Amino acid sequence: MIGARLRFYGKEIRLALRMGASVSSRLHLVANTLRFHLRNMVRSVPPAADPGAARYRIRIAGRCVDLYLRTTSGDLFIYHEIFATQCYAVPPTLLPDAQIIVDLGANVGLATLFYADRFKGARFVCVEPDPRNVPLLRKNVAWLGERVLVIDGAVRSLPGMGSFDDTSWSWGGQLQPEGRGGRPVRCFTLDEIMALARLDRIDLLKVDIENGVEDLFRANNRWLDRVRLIVVELTARYPFDQFARDVSPYGFRVLHENSPEGNQMIMAVRGGVRAP
Repeated sequence: MIGARLRFYGKEIRLALRMGASVSSRLHLVANTLRFHLRNMVRSVPPAADPGAARYRIRIAGRCVDLYLRTTSGDLFIYHEIFATQCYAVPPTLLPDAQIIVDLGANVGLATLFYADRFKGARFVCVEPDPRNVPLLRKNVAWLGERVLVIDGAVRSLPGMGSFDDTSWSWGGQLQPEGRGGRPVRCFTLDEIMALARLDRIDLLKVDIENGVEDLFRANNRWLDRVRLIVVELTARYPFDQFARDVSPYGFRVLHENSPEGNQMIMAVRGGVRAP
């Protein structure tokens, strides 16, 4: 257990040294990564407030860009989860190219940056409801210019307003059931998002929206006809079998985590037969 943890810490340090575009950024990333882990050894609950984001200069997509991450709120955890483990990687055999990528639950933009490095020239739509994350998201993807659209809100099967709980880690906010309180948030359907971005299709749809995933896929989901591949994080309340039942009628083949196809996360790839 301890050995495995130390090996992963070593992987994180190597990532920081590899991605940092300057000596100061490399050392800053390493130091703050260690600070994050040390804090969690002492206190494993989300901080009441984060003192602010540190700026790093990193190499990505063949260029040097600014990356803003908070040290204690969970941003560094997501950074290493995405770039060190490459958990969102899509095997080329499943999707050799992607021109239009929609990131639902974009957080501070790290999955978008990961895909920008893999799919050069792609357009992005980033949807994020947490007001703590949106300003950093906009800063982190700003270098993409007109290739990115940021939508400040949540995704749901029906439009309107919802209640959002933002008291957890920066990656753990979620929509609340009616009557539970929370911060008011604008909710968009996938059809609305595609209309706002002027999209006629989605090549890659990344979904990490906590408990909103069940609502998204179980109702008003004819938009699935216009999606090529889905990368999704499911929940205990909405498991693999239910997800497969909801998307397979739209021509998707659903893959478990770590399938022989080479995917680490659950993916649904177009290639099945549409049910009558």
